[in-house]
Amino acid sequence: MVTMVDHDLRTEPYNGHPAYPAWVPKVQGRQVDRLSGSLINKHLPGVFGASVGLVLAPVQAQACLWCSYPFDAGSNGPMPCRVGSPAEGGAYPPSRFAEMMRQPQGHHSGVSAVYNEVVLHDDGAGSTQWRPVSGCYSAALPAIVEAVFLMPHANAAAAAAARVIRDRFSAHFRLPSSSAPLLLT
Repeated sequence: MVTMVDHDLRTEPYNGHPAYPAWVPKVQGRQVDRLSGSLINKHLPGVFGASVGLVLAPVQAQACLWCSYPFDAGSNGPMPCRVGSPAEGGAYPPSRFAEMMRQPQGHHSGVSAVYNEVVLHDDGAGSTQWRPVSGCYSAALPAIVEAVFLMPHANAAAAAAARVIRDRFSAHFRLPSSSAPLLLT
């Protein structure tokens, strides 16, 4: 699984919010209870937004799975894992993940976003249908992050940001260089 990160490297508060590190789940500068990402491959290489992302370890990511969609579901809203039939835009629970992956990926209501959306939970708030394990993503740090990567279209500023994110992550978790996340460019 990959998740795109905000590569704003400020370390001072802004807009009244703390300056969270790139690996902390956040929406519009606020820390949130979820981390949204996509499963990508050569047939479905699309991701949402930015040009810098994190590659997450499959076993840990699957353990933190909250819900998934075969399209962009806008999980940054108040209901990241919408209750309801997947056929009507509801989320696939973890127990139906394989079924979600068999659906046409990236298409919903006539909109083609060219990516799916996988939502990992972090603090247990949100959905009433599935009860996530409290703090799953944060508890899995640093091992859940295998690499920092750049999209092929990334510019020089994004490339520099990716290096800084990897270096700050390694320093924050006191990782020796042999255990630091890879930098995929």
